Amino acid sequence: MQRSREYLGIAVIVGVGLLFALGNTLANLAYAGGSDPVSLSTARFLFPATALAAILALAGKPPTLPRRDAVVALALGIVTAVYTLALLSAIEILPVALAVLIFFLFPILTSVILAVVGWERLPLTTIAAGVLAFSGLALALGVNRQALSVEGVIYGGIAALGLAIVSAVSSRIIRSGDPRPVTLCILTMASAVAIV
Repeated sequence: MQRSREYLGIAVIVGVGLLFALGNTLANLAYAGGSDPVSLSTARFLFPATALAAILALAGKPPTLPRRDAVVALALGIVTAVYTLALLSAIEILPVALAVLIFFLFPILTSVILAVVGWERLPLTTIAAGVLAFSGLALALGVNRQALSVEGVIYGGIAALGLAIVSAVSSRIIRSGDPRPVTLCILTMASAVAIV
């Protein structure tokens, strides 16, 4: 039984990763069909928030958080809305490969944030691995300099920094507890920001 749960967990993680990548890749198709970053952002938050609220209700889990955690999660929801809009704007302006490459600076930025606030150390090996991975991505994606747009690069940088902030801080409020109420709070605030 334990082994099948592990396989299910792995399948869910792989599926979510593929859907996330597919969502970014297909954004240009949505733009060609008349959509825009705000509409895509709104859908990206509303549907998962609704599904997660239903899952929590079916599981009988209250979606409440301690006051401090709720305030932090709501702030992270604002950051999430901003970074998602920035990412989708970068994808609208830049080739998808370049926008995604810039966005994937977030693991390096997360490590830097964690080190700056004193939550983790930043060993030289982590920096070297990040630079090497980023360089490998650049080579694999075949990014060229002619496709650069300063506006698009700025949007991509905002997206990377935003996800780095959410990654660094959310782990502190989730701790070892149930991440679903925190995620629901983040998604609900991000939905509200996207709608407004």
